[in-house]
Amino acid sequence: MASDIAAHPDSAVGEIAARTRLPQSQVFTAVGPLREAGSVRTVPDPADRRRMLVRQAVETSERVARVRATDITAALASALGTDDPARLRGVTAALGMLAAALTPTPPRPRPARPMECMRPGRRPTCGSARVRPSGPPFGNAANAVGQNTAARSRT
Repeated sequence: MASDIAAHPDSAVGEIAARTRLPQSQVFTAVGPLREAGSVRTVPDPADRRRMLVRQAVETSERVARVRATDITAALASALGTDDPARLRGVTAALGMLAAALTPTPPRPRPARPMECMRPGRRPTCGSARVRPSGPPFGNAANAVGQNTAARSRT
């Protein structure tokens, strides 16, 4: 998520959620600790003051600088039980490939429908097998119920 924020500054939480395919509630919950750690800044959206835009912090916090400076070689050597440089390079490369494979790709945008396919207050009609029928919302059944009620009230 942090890499998405860095790549797409001034994004709303919903936009970050759509790109990362994470639930919006999870993105919203994660932004708070990132803001407190100094990794990101939030600012009100000038177009809609109810929304907050998230951007990467300009200055690097002490915590972020410490994490970036940490070398994983010692931890890997301890976990693997060896300090063989070739083995450590191989595992580091494998971890990089795994991280790349697990990084979500943004969803492809859906093609826009031509304006002539859109009718106000109705579903699209072009290229769709499901077209809303015209007439009353429940078809003739609503009229039949109304007629039966009227017939009963006359008797």
